Amino acid sequence: MDYFNLSTARLNLRPMEKEDVNSWAEFFENNNSLHFLGIEACKTHKEMAEEWIEKQFPRYENENLGLLASIDKATGDIVGVCGIIPREINGKKEYELAYSVKPKYWQKGYASEMTACVKAYAQEKLDIDRIISIIHVDNHPSKKVAQKNGMESTEQTTYLNMPVEVFALGLK
Repeated sequence: MDYFNLSTARLNLRPMEKEDVNSWAEFFENNNSLHFLGIEACKTHKEMAEEWIEKQFPRYENENLGLLASIDKATGDIVGVCGIIPREINGKKEYELAYSVKPKYWQKGYASEMTACVKAYAQEKLDIDRIISIIHVDNHPSKKVAQKNGMESTEQTTYLNMPVEVFALGLK
């Protein structure tokens, strides 16, 4: 199982590329959930997409992890991103199962599908005790995705100046 070449029934997951900017910029259009991610829409959609993608390259290089583009096999469109991101939260290194889906693909099961795939990779291949998802306290759809993946709320804290719940799943 290769992290940079995962797939599900409907999706192929692969590293994000600079050429994905225009497609990923759609994530920022008419998205009333950006505040859940600590994103202030003070730049153009394209600039925000460029920054998002650029953040992945050092993660790929240094950790062999990061957010992967989730590509619809039927259309070739990026429906979202999903992956494992090393994080520091409350002074401890953790590994976050993170995910975002373009608004036009919400409520179609993509978040659950892509996160189940990445969770399976973490269980099989990563030598870590647990994975977490850091979710804004008011982001109920993301909480449902975490719960579908067997994660449980373990604490409330502040992350990126936001009130969040940490959902966790033990891997060992």
